[in-house]
Amino acid sequence: MTELRKSIAKDLSWLERFYAEAGYGGTVQPEDRVFFAISGEVIAGVVRLAIENGSFVLRGMQVAEAYRGKRIGMALLRYLADDLGNKPCFCLPYSHLEAFYGIAGFQVANDSEIPLFLAERKHAYLHRSMDVVSMARHSAGPVL
Repeated sequence: MTELRKSIAKDLSWLERFYAEAGYGGTVQPEDRVFFAISGEVIAGVVRLAIENGSFVLRGMQVAEAYRGKRIGMALLRYLADDLGNKPCFCLPYSHLEAFYGIAGFQVANDSEIPLFLAERKHAYLHRSMDVVSMARHSAGPVL
C-alpha cells in the first residue's frame, strides 16, 4: 500500500539522493514543502511546492521507475493541489505533460501571465532544447 506524506525538505535526508537517482538536477531549498508517496520503506514519488520570489512554484515531480503507471504522480498532484487550495501556483513542465497538470487546474500561460523569473527560466530551458511550457493555476481547478 502506498501512503502519501508531506514534510519540509530540510527534514528529508533522502530527498537529494532520490532526485539524483531519478536524474533530476534541480535545486532544493530547505523550506520547500515536499509531498511524497512511500510504499513500505521505498519512496515511490516526490513533488515539491517551492516559494520563489513570493510565488508558489510546483517543482521536481518525479516518480520512481518501478512505480510509473500506477497513478502515483496523479495522487501526488491531487495531494499538492488540496494543500495549495485557492492560492495561485506556476510550473514549467515538459509540454507532453500539459494534460496531466491540467487535472489540478493548471492552464497553459504566456510569458506575461507568469512571474518574470519563471519566464526567464523557461527561456533558459528552451535554449537547452528542453520542450517545456508555462502553466499557471489561479484557483482550485478540477481535481479528478
